[in-house]
Amino acid sequence: VPRFCKKYASVGHAIQEGLQEFKMDVEGGRFPGDSEEFSPYKMTSGEQHILDELLSKDNEERQQKHKQAAVKIAAADEYEQLSLYGGSGGGNGNRGSGGDDEGMSVNKDNDDGSNDKKS
Repeated sequence: VPRFCKKYASVGHAIQEGLQEFKMDVEGGRFPGDSEEFSPYKMTSGEQHILDELLSKDNEERQQKHKQAAVKIAAADEYEQLSLYGGSGGGNGNRGSGGDDEGMSVNKDNDDGSNDKKS
């Protein structure tokens, strides 16, 4: 802590202990568990069945939207584009100006695993 700052409390250690306990409970399956202590509402088997049916109806659409969002996020991630994560990236290392795509390469993965490269 810099000398010009006044220290009012030391809470870092308490926060760290609490988060460690939470992590151990989650990893050990003790939280949230089957206890109603942490869940004010428990679905009946009929409600669970209805929810499962509703989720299955639009499962394909939700998966497609998830894939589209993942592509958008990866395209917007400059670290990914510059291959700074050590992966294959997707960009050519040039930072775009946000304008037109002239001179930039765009890789598009198809559903069959092939790759169309547009220049």
